[in-house]
Amino acid sequence: MVSPMAVRIGVRWALTFALGVVSGCGDDAVVVPGMDGSVVCSSDLECDDGLFCNGAETCEPGASGSDANGCVPGGAPCAACTEEARCAVTDCDVDRDGADSVACGGDDCDDDDPDRFPGNAEVCDAAGVDEDCNPCTVGSRDVDGDLFIDAACFNLTDGSPSCGSDVQSGDGRVTGRDCNDADDTIKPGEAESCNLVDEDCDGDVDEGLVRGEYYPDEDSDGFGAAGSSPTIACARPAGMADNDFDCDDEEATTSPTSADVCDGVDNDCDTDVDEEGMNTYYRDADGDGFGRTDQPLETLDCLPPEGYAASGGDCDDDADTRFPGAPEICNGFDDDCNMVAGSSEDADGDGHSPLGATCDDTATGAFPKDDCDDTRPWVHPDATEFCSAHDEDCDGTFEEGTATQCASGTCDAGCAATQRLDIGIEIACGIGTAGAYCWGEEDDAATSSDGNALGTAGSVYLSSPTFVGNTIGATQVSVAPVDEAACARLADGTLRCWGVNYYGELGDGSDAIRAGAVPVTGIGGALEVVAGQAYVCARTDEGRVWCWGWRSEGRLGIGGDVSDTGIVAPTELELEGIVELATAARTTCARRYDGAVFCWGGVFTGATGSPTTPSQVALPPVSRLRGGGRARGFDYTSVMCAETASGWFCWGGSTTGSLGQGNTSSAPTPVPASAFGSGIVDLAPHGEVSCAVHADGTVSCAGLEDKARLSTPFETSMDRTTPVVVDGVAGAVGAHCGEHVCCADLGDRYRCWGLPVSAAYGDGLARNGHEPDPAHGLDAVTEVHPVAEGGCAIDGGEVVCWGDGDQGRLGVGGGLDAFYPVTVPLPGTAVEVAAYDDRACARLMDGSIHCWGNGAPGDGTTADANTPRTVLATAMGTASQVVVGCSQSCALDAGGTAWCWGTADACTSGATVCADGDCATPEAVPGHSFERLAMGYDHVCGLKTDETVWCWGSNFFGELGDGTAGTDSPTPVQMVGASGVDELALGRGFSCVRDGGRVRCVGDAAGFKLGHGSTTDSTTLVVAIGSGASALDCGPEQCIARVGTEWWGWGGNNGGSLSTATTASVRNPAALPSIGAWVQASTGRSTSCGILADGSVECIGNRNASRTIRNALPLPLYGDLVIP
Repeated sequence: MVSPMAVRIGVRWALTFALGVVSGCGDDAVVVPGMDGSVVCSSDLECDDGLFCNGAETCEPGASGSDANGCVPGGAPCAACTEEARCAVTDCDVDRDGADSVACGGDDCDDDDPDRFPGNAEVCDAAGVDEDCNPCTVGSRDVDGDLFIDAACFNLTDGSPSCGSDVQSGDGRVTGRDCNDADDTIKPGEAESCNLVDEDCDGDVDEGLVRGEYYPDEDSDGFGAAGSSPTIACARPAGMADNDFDCDDEEATTSPTSADVCDGVDNDCDTDVDEEGMNTYYRDADGDGFGRTDQPLETLDCLPPEGYAASGGDCDDDADTRFPGAPEICNGFDDDCNMVAGSSEDADGDGHSPLGATCDDTATGAFPKDDCDDTRPWVHPDATEFCSAHDEDCDGTFEEGTATQCASGTCDAGCAATQRLDIGIEIACGIGTAGAYCWGEEDDAATSSDGNALGTAGSVYLSSPTFVGNTIGATQVSVAPVDEAACARLADGTLRCWGVNYYGELGDGSDAIRAGAVPVTGIGGALEVVAGQAYVCARTDEGRVWCWGWRSEGRLGIGGDVSDTGIVAPTELELEGIVELATAARTTCARRYDGAVFCWGGVFTGATGSPTTPSQVALPPVSRLRGGGRARGFDYTSVMCAETASGWFCWGGSTTGSLGQGNTSSAPTPVPASAFGSGIVDLAPHGEVSCAVHADGTVSCAGLEDKARLSTPFETSMDRTTPVVVDGVAGAVGAHCGEHVCCADLGDRYRCWGLPVSAAYGDGLARNGHEPDPAHGLDAVTEVHPVAEGGCAIDGGEVVCWGDGDQGRLGVGGGLDAFYPVTVPLPGTAVEVAAYDDRACARLMDGSIHCWGNGAPGDGTTADANTPRTVLATAMGTASQVVVGCSQSCALDAGGTAWCWGTADACTSGATVCADGDCATPEAVPGHSFERLAMGYDHVCGLKTDETVWCWGSNFFGELGDGTAGTDSPTPVQMVGASGVDELALGRGFSCVRDGGRVRCVGDAAGFKLGHGSTTDSTTLVVAIGSGASALDCGPEQCIARVGTEWWGWGGNNGGSLSTATTASVRNPAALPSIGAWVQASTGRSTSCGILADGSVECIGNRNASRTIRNALPLPLYGDLVIP
């Protein structure tokens, strides 16, 4: 059976489709007969009455206002509406604010006001204007920062809309919920305390608290007036008592505890006058009429004896101005003995009573009632305003005239530290867009599992800045001088620390291991944090200083003996008005707003007082502090410096010239850093090297000339007391120095220099030999040869060498090591260079040969040559090639004859052609003509024009390839099976040949250097690479070959010089993907180098955890650091 509702619905839909539906903002759908009152609607369509001006009806059974069918009447679509004209509006946006009026079906709540429309910014205004047409948004004003909107922000509304928890509605308005936006302790949800204040903004005061009845106590004798009306409160108000037992509230000597005396008065309020019996009197030494309650005397006398009073309650029986009922004076004492004065008159002890004190400030000697903050003794009208978050002089303004107190020149609720970079030994940290970033190396297996200043755990190497978790919003950072920990200040004034926590330096009150950055407990409003050795100090926006960590040597400044040890949680020091901090190893200095400096800890504090508490340093007013360095045991190489109007002063234990005083003496007290000159923009002191930034943007450094920290190439261990200008730096505005690296602040980046293998550069280069790194300053290289602890190359026709300078191997004299390539002094343009460990030779364009380093240089002498010596070529003539071995060299003359010279020693075995083993000048190898030569450790091979190979010298392992081993040959013997050879490459005890694309080797197989997968020596050629090879080079223990577009390597892999993930030997030739871009390659004892298409050079290898062979890689001296 079909229901009546279904029939009606069918009819209605039929009419709808027949007549169409006219759209609009009113109700003009097709009308069907009304619904039966017994039928409940199921859709809006069933409720439509066909009229436009009364709005669209909706189907909402059970809703308020619904009829029997469940239909709810609609609302008028506009203010003026007729069924004929509908909403006849000619202009839908009168105020031109982009929103249509309600009359047009739009949502502009006031089309006459262009400042009111949906999407407009809501403003907290006193008129209650709804700017965004959303009655529930009232603005966002939150002056006290308690996350609740000011209740003064409101919108006038019709009714009480439901708006959510951020606002409240009622009485025709929607308002914010914070009833006191000047006090962050007053807000919704706050706990009520008994103070007659509505803390939770619910309209009630002190609700839920226990209340009592209190009575007027005008004479302050502790008893309220009998018969008086009580005041209901949850705590006793001033001038009130919790009883109404006082029969005379105008006389303090009359109370229930007073003794009845013979005076015609009911003194004890028992309704009897002068009653007989025992009376109690009280000792009254000051004669003020009140005695001490703890010294009673009982007697039958009606009058008190001499020196006694009938009333007790005297709180100070030595002062006749202090007794119950006495006037309360603003003097810090309880004059009226009501036990509530004193602290309320001067809680901070600064001689000023708070503004709201009820005491009398007109009496002689009374404190003025003018203290705007009675909790801080340095805040009162007589105080000096300094840069902080407080109004120290109570004049209603903050920080006036204090910008010069800050090193940055800007005061913003305190002198916020601006140190955005700090450098330790091998770890550095800086500030980036997200927070704190760190980079460097932690390779101490004994401690790395406990955390490190990189914010990680375990051994790790970071060549680029890496974000430290939990430091979002960091604005300043400090690294401990020995890399053990680091700390950062966040924008909200909290602190985070990370690293080891042996001595509680993370500031959480323990020595427990923590993963990553953790909050420092108990300190808020921090403006600066500085990390020393095993301790940390911080400065707050109140000008106070807190320190924590290890207290040894007084480094925390909290007193005690210098031998005191132990872990200390954050503790406040006895210092006020501090605007800057600096650390140097175990010493900390604090600068006060007036330029006074106080230091503590360590040995060289600069002051004469105890090193365990802050002692003032004798200096003119100081405007800036800088410190750096570290202490090794009791060897203090730290430096502290201070800027004054007359220049910089420094002090400390450094004896390298880094104090800038022009000599190498240490300075227990400040000395002028005059060696740096005048006009110093910034000074970056450190234990061994200090650098100054000059007004012209240049940087000069003084101190120990090692590790390239003075930007000089040589490892001299010389103390430079006269500052050296740093090459490659211009436009500097600041500087920072660590143990191995210094960096100049160039504004958009940092330019760093120092020990080239240091991980503290952060410039993205590996600098550890694990990945190819560019060589310093080489851009037109045609040949490169790495050796044991360095190398040589031809760059633009000049020979440059780097690394270990022993035995003159650099060719520049002096025997000094060079961190980056230095030019060898030669009399012409070089076309070839050959090097083997500590010996090198260069062939010039004119065919002459010049040699230097270990052994006979070929000029007729046999001693080492520190600078190039010209090979005596009277018999040989001009040369077409030169090769070098351990202590001998060979060359080809224009006709193909081989000539050799050098000395016979432990590394030459049978390689010499000289009868007595020594050849001071070239000796010919008779009977043979060669096209090319190759030389290994102590043997030589020559390639003839018929593509056969002939070798002579040592044959201990069968490296001559004649099928035998153990018998040396001073004359050439033919290598068996070597025909069609295109290229030769020799190492120590082995030889390799390339014929076509095949590479074969013979001789010593230790370390898999024959490339055939075995360590068994071979006296015959074995295949290393079957095909595809187009270039070949061998070092003493390994080889490298070009195969297609790749470089393949095999053998010893000393120092990781074959670009593998480890330093283990490579059994079979394997591709070396990280050096695929090299167009020419050469491998040495522990380093491989390659030439790129643009003429630059990259090198890899020489991995040495102790960094004792740190010069073998010609790494860039300068690196640009950019913190993301």
